[in-house]
Amino acid sequence: MNRVRWPSEGRRSRRQRGGLVVPAFNLLQPALPARRARVVAIAVALLVLVSLVDLAMVLAWTGITLHNDGTERQILALQDDEARWRAEAARYAPSIQERAELTARLEILQSLPPGYVASDALLRHLSATLPPGSSLTSANLAEEGRVVLSGVAPSYQAVEQYARSLQRGGFFAYVRVATAAETGSEAVAGEAGSSLGSGPVSFQFEGWLKEMFGHDGGV
Repeated sequence: MNRVRWPSEGRRSRRQRGGLVVPAFNLLQPALPARRARVVAIAVALLVLVSLVDLAMVLAWTGITLHNDGTERQILALQDDEARWRAEAARYAPSIQERAELTARLEILQSLPPGYVASDALLRHLSATLPPGSSLTSANLAEEGRVVLSGVAPSYQAVEQYARSLQRGGFFAYVRVATAAETGSEAVAGEAGSSLGSGPVSFQFEGWLKEMFGHDGGV
């Protein structure tokens, strides 16, 4: 009876097959040849490295996305604040214009000499004769009863209309256009010309009060 000999532990037995030496496979401790084991180890290491790089890219992309989302929210919040501030400014714009007109009227009251009983009527006349879209920015009483009015009108025609209305109102002995110019251009002295443009036009009038002289004639 033949006896079977098992290879000792940790050693590889070889047997002849077709003229080739084939390493024996240990069923108790299966193991790949050293060369194949190195190839597998390198492949596993490469897979782990690729996985780590992919994970790092995913984390970086996630961070960039979160940062962009936060920046977009900040931009939207700033745009909302800007819109709210613009709305507030638009709401207070008429009040600012009214305050400027009231300030101009107050300057006239403060500059009129004592005893000038028609001051309220003069203020009403200055406001009532303003053409549509026009406004007074300042009004001062100079020497010899000369009133200097400054303001803005939508056109040269409106400047001429305001000058004629003041002259016909009965408060001024004489009214002249000192300067009139489109906003941002050089001033034009004397009478405003309708052919020079379409406004807005800054103007300055000089008017001499009748009651300061006691007659209805010119200066």
